[in-house]
Amino acid sequence: MPASVQKKVMEETVQLQKKHQPPATTPSQNEGPSEPPVIVTADKQRKLVFNNFDFKQRVHCMTEEHQNVDGHWV
Repeated sequence: MPASVQKKVMEETVQLQKKHQPPATTPSQNEGPSEPPVIVTADKQRKLVFNNFDFKQRVHCMTEEHQNVDGHWV
């Protein structure tokens, strides 16, 4: 990977980490102890890819048992 691309990826990673950090607040005397901060780690370049398959299967002679099929698969 070229150095310019690596630099841009690191900049985006830092920006996303800052975006997802909870705001720094101090607990008031009425509140209990605060929850630990959420730590967001950088993505490991994994993707989930889905394909949608939509189709219609029309029947020539429609009966009560034999109807048109409208399929939606992922």
